[in-house]
Amino acid sequence: MNQTHLKPVSKTKPDYRLILANLERRIMDGVDEEKTKKILSSDEVWKRLDQELMMKWASLCQMAGCVDSGKMVYSEMHRLHPDFAPAWERHLEMMDILGKSADVMKLLEMAKRSVPSEVHAAWTRRFSHNRPVFNERDLDKAAKPFEEMRTRERLADRFMDLFSGRQDCFARQWADKASGRSGYVPVRQPMRHADLEAHFKGFETCGIYLLHQDGRVKLGVIDADLKASVREPSVLRKTMAAVKKESIWMASRIMEISTGAGLRPCVEFSGGKGYHFWYFFEESVPAGQAKAAIARIADQMKNDLEFFQLEVFPKQDHLSGQGFGNLVKLPLGIHRKTGKRSYFCECPDRDVDNQLAWLMK
Repeated sequence: MNQTHLKPVSKTKPDYRLILANLERRIMDGVDEEKTKKILSSDEVWKRLDQELMMKWASLCQMAGCVDSGKMVYSEMHRLHPDFAPAWERHLEMMDILGKSADVMKLLEMAKRSVPSEVHAAWTRRFSHNRPVFNERDLDKAAKPFEEMRTRERLADRFMDLFSGRQDCFARQWADKASGRSGYVPVRQPMRHADLEAHFKGFETCGIYLLHQDGRVKLGVIDADLKASVREPSVLRKTMAAVKKESIWMASRIMEISTGAGLRPCVEFSGGKGYHFWYFFEESVPAGQAKAAIARIADQMKNDLEFFQLEVFPKQDHLSGQGFGNLVKLPLGIHRKTGKRSYFCECPDRDVDNQLAWLMK
């Protein structure tokens, strides 16, 4: 008799970063506030987290107004990791903001045994004062996380206004590194701030469908990819210097031709195998008109490039009625196949916040 050996079912480890991201979305969107506070107040999750994520949990508690829960998280960190100075400092800052002078002094005394003497001396100078009530500095300090949140929302609004595709759906990228395959799956709902934040943080990678349902677009793209013959590692190593030289010339030349046509592209390293040149329109225009204008620029370059090939999006003049039309990956996300983050080449600082701030120009 044949015996069937069943493999034990492996328990998938929860994605705690995704849990934290979802909680942050709830707080930012003001969704189910009581339920969010209840989750944050439970120790079923945060006691399983590492130092970095426990710090994040405590910060979310503070943002959601769950001060007692935040104190519990910090206290547990002090017990498990007494020499982890950032947890002591954040705990001190929270008590200081709340005007809890007695708790501040108690924490300073407890931390004295665990942190370097020079660090403790600096904290003593910073936090040893009596303030029975809030003053203006305290209120500014307490409001800082929310001001940063509002600033981020303004930057996200600007990003979504520029990179505006079809409004009723977007796409998420997937990749199988083992097989070298990647693609996109449609998400049949409007993109939210929370989706965009997950994109910026690398939890997921999003793309947009360029054509609106009425056959118009608010942006177009020249996609400059390395030719397939150059992508082989052995070939690329030998031609790297020449590829780099051509990429610089290509960007300069496309910018020159575009300026002559009254257009000004935004240049992005795609995180994959090339560059995107984004063209924005103040108002939506027929897709065919946008395609023709951008194609005239690309056509002047095609025969002069040895290592790169140019492709223009949108490719279609209108939707065929099947599918969603052309799709392009949004900037500032992680390319799921290469693991590299895309960035705007004209902004010298690769940090996402600074890249977003640069877009305000």
